[in-house]
Amino acid sequence: MKALTCVVGWHKWVRRSTPDGTRYLRCSRCGKDGDGNRPHPLAGGA
Repeated sequence: MKALTCVVGWHKWVRRSTPDGTRYLRCSRCGKDGDGNRPHPLAGGA
């Protein structure tokens, strides 16, 4: 079962890398892969 924070879109993104060195984001709670293009909702900016 997904954490409630993930259900509402507040994932806990961590940086990971593949064996060939390609970097990507993955939620440490639910395992969802991120696309890297979505800013964190509390990060500020426009």
